[in-house]
Amino acid sequence: MKRYYLLVLAILFTGAAWAQEPATVTPRGEYKWAVTAYYGKLTSDTLSDVLTFKADYDSDYKFWVLALTRKLKTVNPSLTIEAEGQIAKHTTGQDHWELNGLFALRWLRFPWDGFIDTTVAGGAGLSFATEVPPFEVETEGSSDKLLGYLMFELTVGPPSIPQWDLVSRIHHRSGAGKIFGSDVEGASNSITVGVKYRF
Repeated sequence: MKRYYLLVLAILFTGAAWAQEPATVTPRGEYKWAVTAYYGKLTSDTLSDVLTFKADYDSDYKFWVLALTRKLKTVNPSLTIEAEGQIAKHTTGQDHWELNGLFALRWLRFPWDGFIDTTVAGGAGLSFATEVPPFEVETEGSSDKLLGYLMFELTVGPPSIPQWDLVSRIHHRSGAGKIFGSDVEGASNSITVGVKYRF
């Protein structure tokens, strides 16, 4: 019976923590700009496989990305709208450049932010490769220079250093339901790791 009461108290406490409004906006939400650098390996597995951690990554295909992000609007203390431009360099297996532009939503508040400050973001836009990526042709049968782009991001960092975060991103190019090229469905995916600096 004692365990039952402890469980009820834990549930009530957790619910109260979720519902409680922090006194101020998280410091990470106050910066207008951010630079993110990250690295990844490509996979031909589906976005669903990537999201469920079932994808296999090809060490023969690696790339680096530098991204510049601008906060456009604070919807409320928990949510912001961002615009981002990226430049990517494929360094192993293929050697072209990739330019990506997107709009994203970022969620800033989690109940554990006092211990480890966390944000999540998701965005969509366009991806332009300076040549048709050989990896996508090899694994999908065809591709195009211009495709749809999706990004999902998790950042974590200590509350005492709000300008710096560790970052993990899903980097996704595809035909976006055959909007870009009637023969292109999936294209390439990656889970990447890197760092973010806000200013």
